[in-house]
Amino acid sequence: MAEGFITHAFISAKADSPDTSLVSSSEWNDNHVIGGGVNSQILTRDTSTVHGASWINAPLIQTASGTYSGGNLSAALAPITVVTNSNAILLIIVSGSATLATGTTATLSLYRDGTQTRIYTFTSDGQVRPVIAELFSEAAGSHTWSIILSTSGANYTASNVTLQIMTIGRL
Repeated sequence: MAEGFITHAFISAKADSPDTSLVSSSEWNDNHVIGGGVNSQILTRDTSTVHGASWINAPLIQTASGTYSGGNLSAALAPITVVTNSNAILLIIVSGSATLATGTTATLSLYRDGTQTRIYTFTSDGQVRPVIAELFSEAAGSHTWSIILSTSGANYTASNVTLQIMTIGRL
């Protein structure tokens, strides 16, 4: 990855002065040093600060997945714990596939801290491949998101589920 830097729009062509009390052209033309923040943070415009900018965490993508077979599942699958220091927006993508008997109903349930927040239901024509993407507003703290795949009583084979979470915004 290339290193970033900031310079002045005007580049001075004057020779350096022997007077060390003056800013010389080589000092004026040199790159600026950027301070504050930690690795993986980005600098953003923030009019509420004295200097008009603040460091925030960059978007974070977390993925968990698993392959399962058999009957209905009762345990949460693919858990992801999201930790935010302040309110944030989450882009949650739930996807999966299952081989089911034609006409079987498959359900993907999304949970936050053990409480069901969304139910996605699909009727199979032999193969179910749902992909769901939603935005959620998340409060500061540590929260665990997970999914459960279930069917209307029939066993399924070659099934898998994936949960992806992208944390966007001020963290």
